[in-house]
Parts: sequence; C-alpha cells; structure tokens
Amino acid sequence: MISKQKRSRVYKKSKQKCVFCGSTNKSKFTIDHIIPLSKGGSNAIENMQTLCQRCNRDKGDELNYVFISREFKHVIKFLRIKNNKRNEISTTTT
Repeated sequence: MISKQKRSRVYKKSKQKCVFCGSTNKSKFTIDHIIPLSKGGSNAIENMQTLCQRCNRDKGDELNYVFISREFKHVIKFLRIKNNKRNEISTTTT
C-alpha cells in the first residue's frame, strides 16, 4: 500500500496528469511502477509515475519503453490507414 503522502508526491512529480495520455481526471489516477516490481523495480518515488486507469491497465507489467513503442506502432498503423483512405478519396474525386 502506498501512503497518501507518497501518492501525493508522485502526483506532483507527474504534474497532476497521466504521463502517457495527459488525462487530468484525478479520480481515475493510479500509481504505476516505471520498472515493475515483477522486473526488479522498487517502491522509491523515482520509480513511480501517475497513470490513468486505462493506461495502467494497457501497460500492465511492461517497461515504459516497451509500452510506448507498442502504442506508437498502433498510432503509425492508424495514420497510414487514414492517409490511404484520404488518398483513395482524392483520386476518385479528381
């Protein structure tokens, strides 16, 4: 269990928002270990960050860089699909 004082310090360190998506909905905040305890991380404040419930659930016990690179691949795929659809529309209208 993380004390209220430590939780408050982590929120302040994360500028009162989810470090991944930027959500500021404090009722949905969770404390996440940057290096998960299951991978040798500690309960030090330096190893904690604020995540919203959705980002924390999606990250699971991955390291930040693994989660971010996986999410980045999804964004790139989405943008390619969107761009291809835009190109299809522009070629059919000209």
